[in-house]
Amino acid sequence: MAEIEAGHIGVVIVKDMSRFGRDYLQVGYYTEMFFPERGIRFIAVVNDVDSKKPSSSNDFLPFLNVMNEWYAKDTSRKIKAIFHSRMEKGERCTGSAPYGFMAAKVNGVYQLVIDEEAAKVIRRIFSMAAEGKSTREIADALTADKVLVPSAYDQQTEGRPNYRGAVKEPFHWKTSNVLTILNRPEYMGTLVLGKSVRPSFRSKKRVATDKSQWMVFPEAHEAIVSPELWEKANRVRRHNVNYTPAGTYANRLSGLIYCADCGSLMYHHHSIRRGKEVSCWQCGLHLRENSECCSHYIQTEVLEEIIKAALKSVAGSVLEDSGAFFQELQEQQAAQQTRISEEEQEEIRKLDARIAEIDVSIKALYWHSLFLSDL
Repeated sequence: MAEIEAGHIGVVIVKDMSRFGRDYLQVGYYTEMFFPERGIRFIAVVNDVDSKKPSSSNDFLPFLNVMNEWYAKDTSRKIKAIFHSRMEKGERCTGSAPYGFMAAKVNGVYQLVIDEEAAKVIRRIFSMAAEGKSTREIADALTADKVLVPSAYDQQTEGRPNYRGAVKEPFHWKTSNVLTILNRPEYMGTLVLGKSVRPSFRSKKRVATDKSQWMVFPEAHEAIVSPELWEKANRVRRHNVNYTPAGTYANRLSGLIYCADCGSLMYHHHSIRRGKEVSCWQCGLHLRENSECCSHYIQTEVLEEIIKAALKSVAGSVLEDSGAFFQELQEQQAAQQTRISEEEQEEIRKLDARIAEIDVSIKALYWHSLFLSDL
């Protein structure tokens, strides 16, 4: 669309309207407003649509767009019904497989087959967890031994699906990697289907479903670890690290601590590890996947001592020369106010752009409603 905006082309030609798009609001916006306003000629060959030549096909275009979207929606609904029926029988509907398995098609149905190279890592993780090692200790051990993380293993192993870009740190294991493995029942031979769905045929994102909607099939495939080891590893882990429920523990510094490198808000973690209370802070950006920021970690006790020392230093500056201190404080406040003003202007520009987008959608809905009223 950048070329269209710049005016580098004057004609858009498609085989038929369904190839141009199946979202009737978006298609209607381009054919009724975007292209005409920019003098762009639109042609759909099979449907005999040409914006420069008045014809009955052009008048029928809005209805055709609605029918194209309805067809896509109906097809999506039928495919979902087929997949759901298969899953109720314990049949996998995808060729993707969890780390440690390969998906092999047998009699038209995907089966999980153990990938021995990755299975060794999984057995090691469960054994260490059963021995009482924390997820942090397990992750550090795997990192030290230069074991490929699951996403990097997928990229470097033939036959493994790869849905992501290059992994920047292929040997850096996070606690989230270890937790994901420990929580997957597939490793003890239990198949779980229906854990996520797409909310709409238009969306490519998947939304987690409630556990009551999961379809669980014990002993559905060969296990990498025994059910006893799986249960023990998770039981020991829950016993060693007891995180307090969300919202039950607040810290007076929450919302005030920021990472010195990237400026992201640092998040507070509170847990009881082997009977000892642990309170610490970690960079919020680092917690996100593929983050470029380092794993900044500081205990609350250490942070409070730093704050006390800083307060003593500020108090000393005030007592030594209060005039100079207040002048410096006013200069900092003025600089901060200027920065906030610039940020507010940028936010206003973003809101104006969003309002313009909403206006376009409203206009498209208006023309669509007029078309339906004329039928």
